[in-house]
Amino acid sequence: MQRSLKWFASATTLAMLFVLIGGALVTKTGSGMGCGRSWPLCNGQWVPDQITPELIIELSHRLVSGFAGIMVLILSIWAWRAIGHVRETKFLAVISFVFLVLQGLIGAAAVVWGQSDFVLALHFGISLISFAAVLLLTLLIFEIDKTFSAASLSLDGKTAVSYLRHHHILIHRRLHRGARAPYERQPRLSELAALRENAPPPGSVS
Repeated sequence: MQRSLKWFASATTLAMLFVLIGGALVTKTGSGMGCGRSWPLCNGQWVPDQITPELIIELSHRLVSGFAGIMVLILSIWAWRAIGHVRETKFLAVISFVFLVLQGLIGAAAVVWGQSDFVLALHFGISLISFAAVLLLTLLIFEIDKTFSAASLSLDGKTAVSYLRHHHILIHRRLHRGARAPYERQPRLSELAALRENAPPPGSVS
C-alpha cells in the first residue's frame, strides 16, 4: 500500500482533532458569536476590519473545519479506491464525511438562528462521530498495510525449495548448452506459489 496514504490519513486525523479542540475552545470562551450572525462570512465581510479575540477564535475554527473537510473528502475517496474491497472501508469513509458536513451545517445554523445547549451538544456529538470514523479509517489503513506486508513476505518451505530447485536446473541447462543458449526467465517466488496453490491435489484425476 502507498505510504503516502498512511501519512495523509494520519494528517487528516490530526486535523479532525484540531476541529474538536477548536469547537471546545469556541464553546468554553463563548466565541460562538465572534463573527456575528453571518456565515460563512464574518460580520458580513470576507476580511473583517474589527478584530477581537472572539472573532479570531471563531474564524480560526471555521477555517480549520473547512480545511479538515477537504482532507476528509480526499481521504474518503482515496481509501475507497485503494482498499474499497474491505467492507468497513466504505462505511467509515461515508460516515466520516457525511457527519463532518452535517456538523458544519449545524454549526452554521447555530450561528444564523441562535444557539442553545441542545444544539451545541448535538454539534459536538456529531463532531465526535466524524472524528471517530476518521480515526478508525486510519487504523484500518495501517492494519491492512501491515497485513499486506506480512503476507507478501511470508514464504513457506515448499515454495522456497521449489524456487531453489528450479534455479539449479536452469543453471545446469545453461552450463551444458553453452553461453549462447537462449535466456530463460526465472520465475518469481509469487508465481511459483500461485502454481503450487492452483495445482490439483495428489492422486486427483484431471
